Formats: sequence, structure tokens, C-alpha cells
Amino acid sequence: MPQQPVSDQELQDYQTLRNLIDSVLNSSQDGIVLVAEGGKIAAVNQAFMNLYGFENGDLIGADLQHVQKSARCRFHDPAELARFFAEMFVLDNPIIRRSLELLQPESRVISFYSRPVVDREGKTLGRISVHTDISEERKLQQELKELAEFTEICPFPLTRCDRKGTILYMNAAFRLLLDQLHLPPQEATRIFPQPLLHQISEISGSRAPVDFKGNYDGRFFEFMLVPYKESEAAFVIVNDLTDLKQAGERLRSYTSELEKVNQQMQEAQTQLTQSEKMASLGLLVAGIAHEINTPIGSINSNNDILIRSVGKMRDFLNCAQCPPEVRENPEVIKIMKILAEINQNNRMACDRIINIIRSLKTFARLDEAERKKVNLHEGLDSTLTLVHHQLKNRIRVVKEYGDLPEVECYPNQVNQVFMNLLVNAEQAMPEQGTLTIKTFRDQDQVKILISDTGVGIPKENLSRIFDPGFTTKGVGVGTGLGLSICYKIIQDHHGKIEVTSEVGKGTTFTLSLPLQS
Repeated sequence: MPQQPVSDQELQDYQTLRNLIDSVLNSSQDGIVLVAEGGKIAAVNQAFMNLYGFENGDLIGADLQHVQKSARCRFHDPAELARFFAEMFVLDNPIIRRSLELLQPESRVISFYSRPVVDREGKTLGRISVHTDISEERKLQQELKELAEFTEICPFPLTRCDRKGTILYMNAAFRLLLDQLHLPPQEATRIFPQPLLHQISEISGSRAPVDFKGNYDGRFFEFMLVPYKESEAAFVIVNDLTDLKQAGERLRSYTSELEKVNQQMQEAQTQLTQSEKMASLGLLVAGIAHEINTPIGSINSNNDILIRSVGKMRDFLNCAQCPPEVRENPEVIKIMKILAEINQNNRMACDRIINIIRSLKTFARLDEAERKKVNLHEGLDSTLTLVHHQLKNRIRVVKEYGDLPEVECYPNQVNQVFMNLLVNAEQAMPEQGTLTIKTFRDQDQVKILISDTGVGIPKENLSRIFDPGFTTKGVGVGTGLGLSICYKIIQDHHGKIEVTSEVGKGTTFTLSLPLQS
């Protein structure tokens, strides 16, 4: 029976479908290749060619040998090249899902997924493969593991429990505390005060951390309940205040040694400030662990949706029985829009996680307890990221960075100075304001100026602001130790910290640090 001639409408419908397929392919950030029944490439997107270094921009119609010759890629395993391309072109191969270590054109970890395309009768029509760059995901998984390890070695007892009070996790310090109290793990919540247990039963991810105090077996504890966001579980961080409380009781009885006691209390307060910093860092780690889990779950879910959506669309649109009206169905356009949105969400989730982890690690620098040369701009930027939630929509930040060489210092201590000064500047501007950070080199030292347009400091207080215990803040707002700690840190670095201020106009702190110790 002779074939019917193809009408102009059918040609136009075919071209429309072809354009739609090309749009689907090129909107994906994953590499996608469709090999037709004849063993030649029927469709390929630019993401695939970029991943594997194809300089020739046209692979449509290419067979296995042509693709192998044209590729400019190299794998960690030299034998991987022939196997990899064969798995893409042998149509009857089963479903393949594995990861590849790519060395050229760029070092990447690729998730390779390949499966046959069949019609409704089970006949093989071709083979589709999806190539996803999971390098950042692998990196994030490793960083999440490191964060979990840090939680385990955190000096503060830390546990995670659900709304029923069931202990889901406890770190080494918490297990040691239970051993000291002769409590089995299943009875760990006995040390929790009743208000804390009640609050746990009403956990809500939208609530802020809550502090509690209690005692057990003659020991005194402070508890911080940190709810998970969008979860029915929470962290409980325990601080053993027994020694501090007993010391306070003894001090109250030593009225004849009041001056000596006051001095001891100042020293104890300074140490307590450092302890509070560690407790805050533990809280940050707990929050970041959740922030990582959510975007990773989003990435994995969106990738699966993308693969399934593309696969189903290919199955349907490549079917010989597909009528023209289906090809123009608005649902097809809707699916393509969903795919584009999912790709955008994945990228935003990755950027958010990377930024959070980089800022925390740069600010804390827990592995840099020794002097080393660092870029002070990185420390300033990471600290600004951590206080961004206090500044956004209210305070304009102006950065006037000069050309600074690396400075030899204790990075974690200098970052603590930046944090104290930036938080003080924010608190000095209760309404709108401008925060200006200026840096420049002055011979053999660097200068960092942190200025605000806040309420200013009265002249009579300027000579006292670095004294331990002096504060202009209300009761319960500040301890009066932040600037004294800053002064001590800069002094230990053989530098200077100076302040100028005018009431109603603002304050400027000037840090001077030598380039080398």
C-alpha cells in the first residue's frame, strides 16, 4: 500500500514538536541524550556537550564511533570511556544508575542514569541518558558529616528528642553526664525540669530557642531548647552550672573579702562570655544541620521529578500513535514550565547551603587556633553574613575596602572583634541607619574603620567604654564585657583600638593591626 504524502500541517506539527523537544532539552541543566533505534543520536542538549567537552556543536545523527572520537573528556578510570559510551548507545541494556569521576574538561562527579525508551507494546524505540553534576552535593554531604562529627565532640551535653520526650540522639558529653548521674539512657529526661518537658510536648518549628533552669541530684543545670524548623523534634543543650552556683553561694558568705570577690566575679564573667560563645556556636551548628538537610532533600526530589517527567514526555511524544492534538496540549507546556522552575529551585538551594556553611566556617575558624596569615575582608564578609538578619531592611551597609595584604593574626579572635563591633553598631541604630566599613593599608599596618550613624556615646563615657563591666545598655541586655574583650584581643595582637563619637551623629571604631607579629 503506497504511503500517503505528508501534508503541510503534519510537517508544521512535527516542527512544533521538534522545537518543543529542543526547548525541553536546553532548559535543563542536566546533560540529556536520546539515541534512536538506528543507534544514532536523535536529540542532545548543550549541557551534555559542555560536561564532556564536545567542541563540535552538532551531534545529531552521530553514532558511537563518531561520539567517542569527538569527545574531549577523561575519566578517573581510563577504562571507563569505552564502557560509558557503550552504555549510552546499546539500546537493549538494562536501566543503569551509577556515578562517574570525570577529570576533564573539568573535575566533576557525575550521576549517570540510562534506560531504554519503549512504546506501549514494549518495543524498544531508543535509549535516553541523563547526566547530572552532583559535585556540590557530594561536597555538601562531606561537610554535613563534618558538622555531625563536631556535634559529637561538642563540649556541651547535647541531645535531640521528639514531642513525646523520646531521646533520638545524644552526644558524647551528654552520655558522660548520664554516667556521672548514674542514669541509663532511657531515663535521660529525668534531669529535665517539668516546664521543659511541657514545652517539648508542644514543639513548633516556628518558635525561638527557650532557656530553662533546673536541678537534679544536687546539681544545677541550664537548658536551651532549640526547635527544628518544620519538624517535631528539637535539640536540648545542657550547661552544668553546679560549680558556678556553688561558687556564688560561697562568695556571698565572704563579706569581709568583698574587693577580692568582685575581682573574681569579673574574671568568672569573662570566662562565662567565652562559654556563651561556644553555646551559641552549638546552636548555629544545630540550625545549619537542618538548613543543609532541607535543600539536599529538595535537590534529590527535584532531580527525580525531572528525570521522570522527561522520561514520560519522551515516551508519549515519540509514540507513533500520538495524535496531533495531544502534541499541542497545554499540559505539555505546563510540564515544561514545572521543569524550569525545579531547576531554578535546585540552584537556589545549593547557593544557600554553600553560603551558610562558608560563612560559619570562615567566622568560627575552629581549626585555626594558631597565628596565620588571612584575608581580613573574608572575615568581615562572613561576619556580615551572620548578622545580616539583624541589618536587613533597616540598615544600609557600605563597604569601602582598600587593597589589603594578608595579615598575620589569630583569625577566630579577630572575627570575634568584628562580630562585637558590628552588633554594637546595629544596636546603636534602633531605627534606620548606615553602617560603613572602610579598610586601607598604612605603612606596616592595616586600618579597619567601622562607623555607624547611631545615637553616639557621650564624651564622659568615651574613656570608660573599654573597662570590664561598663555598659550603657539596660539591665539584662549587655554584660559590659564585649568591648573589653575586643580591647584585650587587639592588644594581644600588638595593635590599637580607638573610638570617636558624637551624640546624635554616630560612632567610629578604628582598628590598627600590624601586618606581622
